[in-house]
Amino acid sequence: TVASQVTLGTADRGRFIHGVQARVERDDDDSTTELVALWVPGYRFSRVWSAVGMVGLRVPLDGGKTQLVFDATVFAEVGARAVLGLEANYRADDRRSESLNLVPQAHLRLGTHFSLQGGVGLFLGADSARTEVILRVIYGF
Repeated sequence: TVASQVTLGTADRGRFIHGVQARVERDDDDSTTELVALWVPGYRFSRVWSAVGMVGLRVPLDGGKTQLVFDATVFAEVGARAVLGLEANYRADDRRSESLNLVPQAHLRLGTHFSLQGGVGLFLGADSARTEVILRVIYGF
């Protein structure tokens, strides 16, 4: 996956933030490449608790079915450089094909610009269930 995200602005004394994200993903299960375009709102409820949502479209570049994407993640900042989260990702298309990912995760700030995110969770599809593993390296400007 290759992704880019841009912040559009803030409100409520910086507690609300939103932006857009675009990413290109390769699905090894069915050998497709997809463009994902999302609006990304986030809110910090307190020094510890925050949440981020994502709403948008997943478009297969091979002409397959476009899917609606809804993601929500709740975070707890547990240390100066550590954050724990629970991510839920829902996808649906016009054929009523649906899937849900639930991924507990940990984030570690590695310095001024880099962070590492990882987790192991569950994918529930219409005909299958499997373990999902995520590992993300993030560079922030």
